[in-house]
Amino acid sequence: MTWIRTGWMAAPCLLVVAACGEGPTAPPSEVSPFVTEGITLRDGVRYRSTTAVPDTNPTVLIMAVSVINLTDSTLALHHTLFCAVWPAVFQTPTLGGTPAWNTRRSEPYGACPAAARTTLVQPGDSVQTEDFQSKWLLVSDVFGDSLGPGHYYFAALWDVNGHVHRLPAGAAVVQW
Repeated sequence: MTWIRTGWMAAPCLLVVAACGEGPTAPPSEVSPFVTEGITLRDGVRYRSTTAVPDTNPTVLIMAVSVINLTDSTLALHHTLFCAVWPAVFQTPTLGGTPAWNTRRSEPYGACPAAARTTLVQPGDSVQTEDFQSKWLLVSDVFGDSLGPGHYYFAALWDVNGHVHRLPAGAAVVQW
């Protein structure tokens, strides 16, 4: 499988190559590590969303959101325990419409504790907790069930303060 990471911002591309199988029927279970990200600024708060495929076996995809409070007020983030970030994959850079792949429709990913939590971010502070990181997903589950080779745009579906935000989390060209 070949991944070409393309940053959401004006960043250079990085070509990452992994061993390919005999046919283009399904993605392999191993992919070279990569990280891609997106940055969003809304109402004086900066959100940095990352999509990563770390060096693990089996190969997984994880997303994380970090928050920097650039305002003069304390920011209260109301979210669920361990399930505030849900990865989604889109085929357009606008992240509009229905995702091509969405973890909220996947089992067992949909099983999360119902416990609520509030994270306070003081003015000028930043926060990234395990609550703002997705569960680990097998890359073969994401790209093997319904997505073929192509250019994909990642979004962190961040469920906070009673609203699901679509935060850009980078892009990649996937080939096998």
